[in-house]
Amino acid sequence: MQSCTITQDEIALLKQYRQFSHAEKIIVKRFLSGLLFDAQKEKIAQRARLSDNGNH
Repeated sequence: MQSCTITQDEIALLKQYRQFSHAEKIIVKRFLSGLLFDAQKEKIAQRARLSDNGNH
């Protein structure tokens, strides 16, 4: 059940994040949302490939 626990690294990152300026926080949020967006695009692409293969 390690997915539910917070590591020391994550706590350190949160403490650093609190000290960020407003602009830095915006950059971090954009970066993270970009990663999520890429992951979603990849899932959609995989689904498209799977359905494409099923049609032939």
